[in-house]
Amino acid sequence: MIIYVHRLYCTLNKIYYYFYEFTKTLFEKTSRNSTLTTSQSMTAGALAGIKDISFKAAIVLATLKINETRNRVLQFELFNLVNFFFGII
Repeated sequence: MIIYVHRLYCTLNKIYYYFYEFTKTLFEKTSRNSTLTTSQSMTAGALAGIKDISFKAAIVLATLKINETRNRVLQFELFNLVNFFFGII
């Protein structure tokens, strides 16, 4: 489970970085100089964060039923394991 969360976290960081670079490129094309000002860089980061959050929300909504089913199965298996070892009815 920890490996799955770590992989998902790394993937989401790559998505944020992609959105940041995309937004930064748009700002660089519209500005005269090749470097961004502080406000442009902060705006690019904020826009990338908004895009990243909406993408994360889409992932959560898409995998909600899968995670719910997995949690129910794990809970059922744990309950059966406890009953097997301790004889609790």
